[in-house]
Amino acid sequence: MRTCRTLHAAGVPCLLRDGVRISHPIKFLSFYAFMLHDGPSRFRYLRDLDIYLSRMQKNDPVTKLIAITLEKASHLTSLKFSHPLYVLRDERVCSAISSLPSLDILVLPEMTKETMQMLQSLRSPLKRIRSSFPSGAQGVGDPVPLFQRQRSSLETLHISW
Repeated sequence: MRTCRTLHAAGVPCLLRDGVRISHPIKFLSFYAFMLHDGPSRFRYLRDLDIYLSRMQKNDPVTKLIAITLEKASHLTSLKFSHPLYVLRDERVCSAISSLPSLDILVLPEMTKETMQMLQSLRSPLKRIRSSFPSGAQGVGDPVPLFQRQRSSLETLHISW
């Protein structure tokens, strides 16, 4: 019985090491339950998270769980959001992202007022940013000042219009 517990404990870092991609709200619920199974200690192994929840509905309760996950994932180095954009309009999600201390890579589907404010208060020295501005974006002007805080660490900036 002791061997099984040891293998189980050693297996969690291996499972999370190569990153996690979640593509459905139900899968996110399962992932969240898995992460909390032994208490919050599993979050320290999460380094790469790719959230692609195309079937999520607006005001979905999963948004709150995404925020809680990001608040606990203090060792996260790569965060990719593909869909849906309204998750990134949630204040708690943006606050959790901006407080991540180890984030190197941030991929956002589109720049919004909320994500621009989040970038201004971001704690991590990002190395790579990938995003787009909506076509015909009003009031954006020159996007360079938006990434000014990242100038000492930023290696790659990929912005599309």
